[in-house]
Amino acid sequence: MPRENHGVTVGAMQILAKAVTPEDMAKNSTLAHANAKLLEYVDEIQRLVLERDALEARKQEATTRINEILVEGSRQHTLVEAMLKVIHGPSSEKLVAYRIQPFRGRKRRRQAEEAAEAADVPAPGAP
Repeated sequence: MPRENHGVTVGAMQILAKAVTPEDMAKNSTLAHANAKLLEYVDEIQRLVLERDALEARKQEATTRINEILVEGSRQHTLVEAMLKVIHGPSSEKLVAYRIQPFRGRKRRRQAEEAAEAADVPAPGAP
């Protein structure tokens, strides 16, 4: 059995609570107490829905601000990294302390492998 929408349930509660007449409540004090309690619940639900919607709006605003700050922070991060590379040098091992990988050059292949590749012959000592 699927759940009903909260709005439908709260609407039904509100309609029922307002439909109970003062004559009905005068005849039965238990009904008056139960109806008063039902009205309190409806009022509290409506207040909480408004609060939830306000929090949802604040959450969206916070997410928007976080995204803006991430863009600016990323730019600032790149700037600080570049400045540290300028200060210490791009291949300085001191950069590791800042979690920046120093430039270590690219790995060169040996000359024999390059010559063998160029001639399409196996390199000496290669199986």
